[in-house]
Amino acid sequence: MGTHDDLIPALNSGELDVAFVYDLMLPPDLRKQVVYETEMQVLLHPQHPLAALERPLELRDLVDEPMIMYESTPSTDYVLQLFAAQGLDPHIIASLPQMILVSAMVGRGWGTGC
Repeated sequence: MGTHDDLIPALNSGELDVAFVYDLMLPPDLRKQVVYETEMQVLLHPQHPLAALERPLELRDLVDEPMIMYESTPSTDYVLQLFAAQGLDPHIIASLPQMILVSAMVGRGWGTGC
């Protein structure tokens, strides 16, 4: 178990035979097999006004919300690239390396999790 920073070198050295990772920033010579497609997910407190929207959330809906970012390579860069591609700059109030902490802060109503 680990991040891309841990798993890719372990694959290259032969320490691992296989790793389940996001298809982001992978070396071009790495042999890959898609297991399933993913989408960006956002954590919202159940009483947050955006949780009641009757349409899919868009990044522009989140740009002014206090964001608690899950800090993990490469997902952090990917999320920031999604915002930048639309000319948006999210209001990040915290970056945390553990998803459970992001969930706990969102659960307290301190921001949105991404």
